[in-house]
Amino acid sequence: MISLKFEIMSEKIDETDKKFRKATNNFKKIAESVDNFIKPFIFVKEQAEKAEWDGEHMSGMLSSMRDLCDLNNPLIRDQLNLLENQAKNIVDSSERILNSMEGISNDFGSVTGAISQSNMNMGKSTITTYHTLQQYGQQHPSLSFNIEPFEQNPYRKRDNLIQSFQSINPYLKNKINEISRSFQTQDTIETMKETAHSLREFMSEFLQNLDLTNEVKKMPWYEPSNGNPTQKSRVIYAIIGNDADFDESYSYHTVVIDLATRYRKLYKSLNKLAHKRKKITLIDMRTRLKIDYSLFFDYTKNILDLRELYSPKTKEEDMNRSVIIRALNSDHFL
Repeated sequence: MISLKFEIMSEKIDETDKKFRKATNNFKKIAESVDNFIKPFIFVKEQAEKAEWDGEHMSGMLSSMRDLCDLNNPLIRDQLNLLENQAKNIVDSSERILNSMEGISNDFGSVTGAISQSNMNMGKSTITTYHTLQQYGQQHPSLSFNIEPFEQNPYRKRDNLIQSFQSINPYLKNKINEISRSFQTQDTIETMKETAHSLREFMSEFLQNLDLTNEVKKMPWYEPSNGNPTQKSRVIYAIIGNDADFDESYSYHTVVIDLATRYRKLYKSLNKLAHKRKKITLIDMRTRLKIDYSLFFDYTKNILDLRELYSPKTKEEDMNRSVIIRALNSDHFL
């Protein structure tokens, strides 16, 4: 009887796994199909904006023609007759395109609603299953589930971090949203360079927003560079704040120094990508930028997490904080 129940439950897991694998494959195909849409939509957008500019320019020229020209002049008269026919064709064409776009928009409206609900359901299933296995592992300590935490989903990390930016400065949230959108739609080496440049600049803006009045300059450990704080000093201050006793030689602060070093290394990597002069393939550029993009979210989250640990606490909390920070090492934390 027990064996039969085991077989039934085992079959249920297999069937459930097949369904989730099929859904996962479907989501993969959906993501790939969107890539096929992006380029044509960008082309349509650029062509529409180009035509919009010319249309506004045309209105200005027609006003000048009406106010300043002799409308009986053959040159003007012939041009007006030509424009009259062209205008009708352009209006008819633009209305057909607009109707088509509205239809596409309505179709995509249903798609966005459906994908949002599917994503929510998949996320809920993933999180509850993760917690179930954690609880089971606590009940059976001899078992070891080698499962990556659900928080490691790069999109979930990004969304959580973006919410943190909102509390620091809404501008940061809007800016990183723009960069994320450009990261998803880039299709040339030049657009990737622009994204790398924007992300590099954002790294500096993020640190500056954590110290708007340059309080770091008052710290005895502050390191200047051409009269401004080094990026390393800014990262340290972003984490520990007004701690004049900070000494990077203490092992207690190893994780802070290591993170500041990694953050600076990432900044330099993005700077190289933004100013790449040597020949580089599209795939290689995309791969490098994808790695740096992911590291940016990891390191920035690490800064905010450590900042929380180092923030002023009660005496008891401060003791607990010290134990946590001393237990951290850069490889584990990062």
